Amino acid sequence: MFKKSLSIVSLLTCLTIVLCSCGSDKGGDIYFDDETSSVVSSQSDKFINNLTGEYEFEDASKSDLRPVAVMINNINIAQKVQTGLSDASIIYETLAEGGITRMLAVYKDLSNTERIGSLRSARYSFVDLACGHDALYVNVGYDPTYCKPHMDELNLDNFDMIKGYSSKYNFRVKNGLATEHTLFTTGVLLTEGFKNNNRRTTAKEAYNKNWQNFVEGSKLNGQPADNVSVFFSASYITNFAYDADTGKYFKSNRSTPSVDNITNEQYSYKNILVLFTNISTFPDNYRVYEELKGGDGYYISNGEYKKIKWTKGSAKDALKITNVDGSKVDYVPGNSYVCITDVDNKDKTTIS
Repeated sequence: MFKKSLSIVSLLTCLTIVLCSCGSDKGGDIYFDDETSSVVSSQSDKFINNLTGEYEFEDASKSDLRPVAVMINNINIAQKVQTGLSDASIIYETLAEGGITRMLAVYKDLSNTERIGSLRSARYSFVDLACGHDALYVNVGYDPTYCKPHMDELNLDNFDMIKGYSSKYNFRVKNGLATEHTLFTTGVLLTEGFKNNNRRTTAKEAYNKNWQNFVEGSKLNGQPADNVSVFFSASYITNFAYDADTGKYFKSNRSTPSVDNITNEQYSYKNILVLFTNISTFPDNYRVYEELKGGDGYYISNGEYKKIKWTKGSAKDALKITNVDGSKVDYVPGNSYVCITDVDNKDKTTIS
């Protein structure tokens, strides 16, 4: 957590994250750190993004925004047209089906994001990840057999881009790919869509805590981690290379750099979380279920890594990480990339 110092600027309460509209979810307690972090920085007079722990906003109302979680296409052929992900505070990647991963991009403020996509349909475990942020969930349809009943059970507040309002808030891009890889939106369109469809866009006041225990200037005091390779399946391996000059990890899909289709800039992240869990298929032997209760993992930042424990619990719970001994992890402020892979892939995931 940031240390708070008094300045001539008045202390302002800035709301933030967690708890999706999951009215019928009767799971366990919601986890947050036990301190708020809603003050103006005495150094920059900016306001905090509680998903990154950084003072990013000139306008205090930005800190009050409800996060937006967008389902992103990550099939190999469509990776080259991904765009808008650099504005996300947190990216989750995990399996969807058939050894293919998808991504959930969680934005604190996407109002100025030029283009986001390509967009894809909802899946069971991604719903729980979005719900753990009190996020407004943006998707294009859903798996009707397992995901849709789960969404209904949770009373999920989602913005489905194939509903009647679809054509107003998204568009197709001719990119030489099949139709399912051509749907995009923008921050302006989504902001307009939420307003016109009476969606709540302010974070719930009861959940104004930081996503993690952000500590400015924290060090891991761990083992070297210049290169990280996360194994999801034989076809989906995500790699990160540390750049000491920027203090960021630059992402690649195998050996192909992950770049924004518009800016041509490679995606980079301050923090990497690799979380291991049990992943199985539903009775159809195709759709995937990630057990999100907890397990082991790695926390990687500033060229180092350490072993961690993680828990989540019910859909409405936020992700919590701790040191192996159960103590709090001092988390480096910045954006995060969260990889959730099967526990059997631990030996295939390497850090050096």
